[in-house]
Amino acid sequence: MRTLLRHVKDFLPLQSRTRLRQLLAGVPLARQLAQVALCPWQVDFVIGGTMKGGTSALNAFLDQHPEIRMASGKEAHFFDTDEHFQPGVRPDYEFLHRQFAPRPHTRLLGDATPIYLYWEPVPARVMTYNPRMKWVLLLRQPVERAYSHWNMLRQNGHEPLDFADAVAQEPWRRAGLTGQCRVFAYLDRSFYAQQLRRLFRVVPRRQVLVLRSEELRRDHHATLERIFTFLGVDRRVRIERAAIHQRSYEAPLPAGLKRELTMRFVEDIGELEGLLGWDLSEWLV
Repeated sequence: MRTLLRHVKDFLPLQSRTRLRQLLAGVPLARQLAQVALCPWQVDFVIGGTMKGGTSALNAFLDQHPEIRMASGKEAHFFDTDEHFQPGVRPDYEFLHRQFAPRPHTRLLGDATPIYLYWEPVPARVMTYNPRMKWVLLLRQPVERAYSHWNMLRQNGHEPLDFADAVAQEPWRRAGLTGQCRVFAYLDRSFYAQQLRRLFRVVPRRQVLVLRSEELRRDHHATLERIFTFLGVDRRVRIERAAIHQRSYEAPLPAGLKRELTMRFVEDIGELEGLLGWDLSEWLV
């Protein structure tokens, strides 16, 4: 029986899997089974980046859609946790699935973990788990993103340096690490073109929707409708704008420092424009 359930998702068409999911979610005793790998539930999409790009707000908005259920606590942090992926050992996907509580009308499960775009092994791990996984990405002006990243750590008591010193010390802070830096990679996380190139080498572009953070702020409903259409859920659902996890700043980002640091991203921004067909001139101001 366990073997049969493990492979149900490989044999049933999508519409049948969706109906079975909904039936399981509506039965109290079966609801628990719907949260583990033995049932046809599987994470369907990720909000994979970028940190401080509006992912918390988007996670909250999508979780209000009756056909979508996001991971509890927002960030599942499954695919970027290297301990889950030991050589020769099958990852414990049940650990991931237990972070979801499907509702009766749920059709899709989503995981909003913004480090997924930045963490190098993640795209391949995700594609092994679900080759049809869709990615939604929000990209923010790179220096503004870095400053917001620093501000969060500063307020949390994890960053003793001011912003100028923190970015100046970033290469030395990262130099002693054998892999990527999770905490103090303020500028490194903002080089989006290289991260997208890495993603596109593994994930088909048709499965990736890239948006600017500004779009969600400026044109809330149209942007959500575009995301709903991409995910294949009812695009007519209307979710109202709300302020989610907005932080105050000790001081505004100094204009001179912003211009100086933005110059480091000119080449990467140009590559991003070529990759996506965007005009990002406002990022260079």
